[in-house]
This record gives sequence, structure tokens and C-alpha cells, in this order.
Amino acid sequence: MRIGIDASMVDSNKAGIGYYAYSLIEALSTIDKKNEYYLFTYNRNLLEDLKLSDNFRVIEIAGTGNLKWMLKCLPSIWKLKLDKFLSPSNLFWGCVLSNCTTVIHDIAQIARPEFFRKKGNLLYRLELRILLRRKGLVIVPSKSVESELRKYFSNIKPKVTLISEGLHEWVFTSSSDSNKEEIIHKYGLPEEYILFVGTLEPRKNIGSLIRGFKEFLNSRPAYKLVIAGKKGWFYESIFKLVEELNLKDSVIFLGYVPDNDLPYVYDLSRFVVNLSFYEGFGLPLIEANARNKAVLASNIGVYNELNIQGEYIDPNASSIEIAAAMERLLEFENVNSNSIIATYSWKSAAQRLLNEWGE
Repeated sequence: MRIGIDASMVDSNKAGIGYYAYSLIEALSTIDKKNEYYLFTYNRNLLEDLKLSDNFRVIEIAGTGNLKWMLKCLPSIWKLKLDKFLSPSNLFWGCVLSNCTTVIHDIAQIARPEFFRKKGNLLYRLELRILLRRKGLVIVPSKSVESELRKYFSNIKPKVTLISEGLHEWVFTSSSDSNKEEIIHKYGLPEEYILFVGTLEPRKNIGSLIRGFKEFLNSRPAYKLVIAGKKGWFYESIFKLVEELNLKDSVIFLGYVPDNDLPYVYDLSRFVVNLSFYEGFGLPLIEANARNKAVLASNIGVYNELNIQGEYIDPNASSIEIAAAMERLLEFENVNSNSIIATYSWKSAAQRLLNEWGE
């Protein structure tokens, strides 16, 4: 088969959907030496870190990865007469290509539109409606996303298949005291801290986390809250809240943390917290468990699917309830990473995708 892949979201700062695309492409390269692959990008330098086998070819088309760029890609895609096309994110491809496999990570812009800009919501809704009326294949990372698709849309034409995400390679990095010391100095990490990993955006419910942490400080004043993740959108209120609660010395923002450093940032934490209102999966949760760290997570449907080791709590819980749950997490012991590591694999995800394609 000749398979095209939109690799435009892969960039040098591996995170989110870009990291998903990176990991899935690399897994396909590892297990499939037979099919021909064509990776479409606007900058081939962004794909330099990918370990690609000889049956992978990079096609660079000038642009920025936006709609205009995708339209410029279409003549090359048609000329190649591809059997399959994989879009790890952009819905546009599924609207114009009948042989497209589209990954729908979540439908937050429909289920929780208040967390996004109205203009983006309208475009997303339009593209998704068109895609779901055409033939093709849709991949979702969880049962929750599949259920929501069927809740909000009737008569879905594409086949919808669940393929979970995998653990990235850095998760398996060996623990090293010397490396931990290096990371402590690099980021100025405190001796005792609770960790949040994720993009700063409204659905992450970081405000409730910060308020709960302030309550937690009443009994545990030595602790800090470390927030690792790049700025997304509507994040200004997070920094404003830290100032209002006089927590500038207790809440540490690391910004984007490269994957070479993440294992040790996890290892040095006491436990990990994620109180999201809505998600399509929960990669930071399984990453934490894979590094033998317990997790305090919101009891949303998708997180319950992951069967994490730790404790669940209502994302709308009071600050007192969140602080009490944090206290209980301090006593949590015996996080076993084996079950998580055995369950979530990019190679398994790639093989399931190939199976769906009839390979």
C-alpha cells in the first residue's frame, strides 16, 4: 500500500497531538517495512529526530501547516494515488479524502464549547459534521470519545475504532541520582512538591487545583506545587489567581519541559494531580503511574477507563475536599508500573491501525 500521513503537527517541542503523531509514525516505521509511506510536512527539519526506515519518504511543501498549506498538498496527494491517508489531527483531510483515517482525540469544542473561542468552535463543528457524513475511518483514543460522538451525531458514516495511545520512550528511562541532581538545579525544584503536567488551558481546571493546594498548605507548609506545561489559551486567570492567593513563592511554573527531563521531574515529585473537567485520554496519568507515582485525578469518564493507581475526586470538589484527598495521597504506597506499561504501547497502537487497514 501507499500511505500518506499529515506530519505537519510534529515540531521540535514534543507535546500533545504533535507528540502523538511523532510516536505513531515512529512505531509504524519500526513494525512495517513493507508499505510505502509519504510524510507531508512544511519543514523537513522538524522530522529529523524521527527514526524512519527506508520505506518512508518525507515530502516538504512550503507553508505553515494551516488550511492554505493543506490545499497546496492536495495535488501531490492525488498524483501519488495513495491507498490510505492518515490525519493525526486535522479534520480537513477527512472532508476531502474518501480514503482518509482521521484521529479524533476528543470533541471538547462540542461537549464543552465554553473552554474555546467561538470562531474556532464553529469551524470545528462544521468540519466534523462533513467528515462524519463521508466514508473513511475514525480513530478514537477512548470509549468516552466514541460515546460522545454517537451522543452528539447520528448516522455516522465512517467506521469508528478505538485505539489507545501509548507510553513515550522517555518513560522507560532509568532513574539516576546524578541526573536528578542536575534537574533539581536546572529548574530550581524544591525538596517536596506536587506535580501537574499539561497545557495551561481552561478545561484543565488548574484554578481548582491551586485553591485546593492553598488549603493543603495549612497542614503541609513545606510543599510546593510545580506546574509543567506550555501556555495554551485563556491562561491569564491562572497567574492572576496565584497572585491573588499570595502563592507566588509556593507555585512554580516550569513552562514546557523537554522529554529528556520529564522522567526526573516526575520521579522527584511526591505525587501527580490532574483535575481536568474534560479530556479525550489521560497521558500524564499513565506516565505518572509508569514512573511509580500515584495520581489524584478527576472522576471523569475517560480517566476512569484508565484504571489508574491513586484516587479519584469530583472536579467540582471544594478546596477542603481537594486538600483532604492530597493528604490521603501522601500515604499512598506500592504503585506498580507493570500493568500500565503492559497496557499502553505505541507499537500495539500502530499494529492495530495496520490491522484496520487490512495489513
